[in-house]
Amino acid sequence: MTPWRPPAPPPRVPSRNGRLAALTADLGITDGQLAETAVRFVLSAPAVSTVIPGMRSVRNAAAGDGVPLTGERLKAPAGHRWERNFHS
Repeated sequence: MTPWRPPAPPPRVPSRNGRLAALTADLGITDGQLAETAVRFVLSAPAVSTVIPGMRSVRNAAAGDGVPLTGERLKAPAGHRWERNFHS
């Protein structure tokens, strides 16, 4: 007898892929640079001095070298912010 498993949630991949494609296009980066850019975005906040990135690749870990995003690359993600207001 097969053990009971909860049903799989509905896939959200198409909508997520569309959001990621728009973000990478606005930033002028490839999909492979997204993790590195995310670490640099977090490090761009004045209150942040340290991040603990995943160690999936050396490049992601090396993104914590202290070089933040500047100019338009820092402003671009603001238009892609996901508002999650659970209390409205």
